[in-house]
This record gives sequence, structure tokens and C-alpha cells, in this order.
Amino acid sequence: MIEQEIREDSRYGKDKSTAIDHNYIDSGEYRRKFDNISDNKELNKNLYQRAKKMLNHRSGTDFEDMYWFDENTGKEFTSITNMSIPSVVKYSPDFMKKYHDIKNKVTIHNHPRSMPPSMGDFESAYRNGYSFGVIAAHDGTVYIYRNLTKPQAELYDSITSNLRAMGYSEFGVEVMALEEMADRGILVFKEVN
Repeated sequence: MIEQEIREDSRYGKDKSTAIDHNYIDSGEYRRKFDNISDNKELNKNLYQRAKKMLNHRSGTDFEDMYWFDENTGKEFTSITNMSIPSVVKYSPDFMKKYHDIKNKVTIHNHPRSMPPSMGDFESAYRNGYSFGVIAAHDGTVYIYRNLTKPQAELYDSITSNLRAMGYSEFGVEVMALEEMADRGILVFKEVN
């Protein structure tokens, strides 16, 4: 009886809708998604390792972790893994100033609700000069995103507004809006298979 109570207590506060499937995240199929993210095998390996780490850390929560890598060496140079604001990774200008001189920065962060990259993700990538970003969604989906021009939030808002009026789900709205913007040559957005 006591053992069962301890297990139940350890689940208190966990959100099943953001819990990961440990079997899938530990599978070869999931690992292979990272094999061709870039031409740098070291970077791909490190992105995979951090994806697993953050998914395990944040499973069952609405919190996000974020890691930064040097695209050329593949090495991690910093991370934020202590956020307690749901669905947000906040970093100060001083934090990014410290890493301003690192060129070809690549990021990876988790999305607990398994949504695609947000316009905020694209704006942050543009503002901070990221080569590209990776989203590790809690459902096992992996997305790559990159800016080709300055993010166009007004266009995104207009597209999503029209799609919502047509009755699409929020997930569908966001994916279709990003696909339309990719078709227009504004950004790169793709699911990694």
C-alpha cells in the first residue's frame, strides 16, 4: 500500500497530455530522425542526446528547456533548463551578449504541446542570428526551422486568422500557415522523418 501511494504521489501534478512515450523516444526510429539534420555528425549526435534529456526532464509538464550549439564544432556552449514559466524560454540580452560572437548558432528546445515552431521561435532565431532551430515535440515529432528573410508576423497573423475562420484546428492552422510562408520563400519549416 505504501509503495502504491509513493508512486501516485510522484505522479501528482503531471499532465498526461504532455507526457512522452519513453519507448518511442528511446527507439532507433527516433534516433535516426537526427542523422540528417545537418552535415555535422557530431552536432546531430549532440542534438539527439539533448532532445532525449529535455524530453525526459520535461515529460508531463508545460515547461521548456533550450540548448545552444556551435554548428561548426557540434559542441554545446550553453543551456537553460530551469524555466518555471509554462511554454517559455526566457533569456536576457546579457545572456545572449555573452554568446554574441559565436557564429552559426543552432538551438534545440522542446514543445510540450507538440506544436510546430511558433512565430516567436522564428523571431528569436532571426534576432539572435541562429543558423537554424530544432523543436523536439513531446509526441516524438521533430521540426527544423530557419529564417530566409525577416519574420513577417503580420502576414502570419493574417494567414492564421483566415484559417481559423475556416474552422481548422489550432495545430492545422499553424502548420498550414508555416507551409504557406515556406512556399513564399520567407522561412524553412519541415518535419524530420
